[in-house]
Amino acid sequence: MDYKTNSLPDYQNETLTLPWREHNYVCNTGFIRCVLHRYLQNRLPDYNYETHFGGARYLFVRGMQRRWL
Repeated sequence: MDYKTNSLPDYQNETLTLPWREHNYVCNTGFIRCVLHRYLQNRLPDYNYETHFGGARYLFVRGMQRRWL
């Protein structure tokens, strides 16, 4: 999970592509995945990428809405 604080006009899917391109988040995601993959290989004796790696997510904090239960 990587939290971003970008201030955008709105947080619709179409608008979220702008910071991805401007700030190279695709490259950043690849780097994080590679480092975590190597770390888990060294720490878990029975490590399997498909089983243990859950992926990467970016959360735009300013676009989150508080939901009451």
